[in-house]
Amino acid sequence: MVDLHTHSNKSDGELSPSELMETAYKNGVKTISLTDHDTVSGNAEAERKCSELGMKFITGIEISTDEFKDLHILGYGIDINNPELLEKCELFKKSRTGRVKAVIELLAKHNVFITEEDVFRFSGSGVVARPHFAQAMIEKGYVSSTKQAFEEYLATPEFHKIKRYKASFREAIDLIHSAGGLAVMAHPYQLKKSDSELESLISELKQIGLDGIECYYSRHTPEMFRYYRSLADKYNLYISIGSDYHGKTVKPDISLGRGFENSLIELDKIQSFNDDERNILKKL
Repeated sequence: MVDLHTHSNKSDGELSPSELMETAYKNGVKTISLTDHDTVSGNAEAERKCSELGMKFITGIEISTDEFKDLHILGYGIDINNPELLEKCELFKKSRTGRVKAVIELLAKHNVFITEEDVFRFSGSGVVARPHFAQAMIEKGYVSSTKQAFEEYLATPEFHKIKRYKASFREAIDLIHSAGGLAVMAHPYQLKKSDSELESLISELKQIGLDGIECYYSRHTPEMFRYYRSLADKYNLYISIGSDYHGKTVKPDISLGRGFENSLIELDKIQSFNDDERNILKKL
């Protein structure tokens, strides 16, 4: 079993990198990547734990871009000590921290009162992300779940007006390549584009260096999978597989290696990832 899209508490996941790898091992995952948002700080710990458990580990990151909402670029096989990558990750982290006050002020306008200390208690030494605000809101009784926090406060047009620094998709791809990695479009369905719009974007990204598409994903239907897989063939792109696991608090319906209600296993029945000629692991 392979899972190349997971998150630890170094970004917006619930488990430490070691705990995440142990959970994956218990779930039967043999090959895994840690793709925390805008940081590689958990990769070394995760790799050590995988070595102890006899799992194959692929270094990874997920970079948010600024051209489109939810256009994220996954980087695989990167050098986590690359100076340019580390410098950019520090910039991402500072920008995320810098918007905490603005988010708290926005929530206060809606009679939701949390403090910076509340948020930082959940983010720890990692990058600050929306689930950390949600956890603070849950703790104080304003919402009952992360889903409610997002729907009512943290995924609204008003929230998205609060800006933080993001790379352009060209910068994200170049950064991953400069660190020796492969750049893959994450969860294409989240872009909510028509088939023709998505293909146009993939064609553009291919021209500037995109290496692959995350075809096997927790929320992809068989129909979506077949279309994304056809685009991978058309544009000579690798394909990847990932659950986008965050933990029971953040995304309780997603399981490591299995996705949403065994969705990854069902997609694998349509076309086995391990046997697929475009499997990205064949390049890494």
